[in-house]
Amino acid sequence: NASVSEAAAGENHNILVSPTAVFACGSNTYGQLGIGEEEKISRTFHHVKALDDKHIQMVACGAEHSCALTSKGEVYTWGLNFKGQLGSGSFDNRYEPELVENLNP
Repeated sequence: NASVSEAAAGENHNILVSPTAVFACGSNTYGQLGIGEEEKISRTFHHVKALDDKHIQMVACGAEHSCALTSKGEVYTWGLNFKGQLGSGSFDNRYEPELVENLNP
């Protein structure tokens, strides 16, 4: 069992941060869990492997998208992006966390 240091809730999904990993469960229709696009609904928490070794300090969720802040000040976003809410410069949904390039310190 991992201890939880941070939690965030979207409309139909949750993200948890432990000292060593990030976990997500709920709806994954638009990739908001960050675990790829194979599973559309997760009833149990899945390890968000793309954020391993990123030293996540904080997470936040919109209705169908998620973001994470690292100890270096980097921001990763994923999920629904039809209005550009991921800050990626495109309108493509992301099914795994990706670094927001234009915010690097």
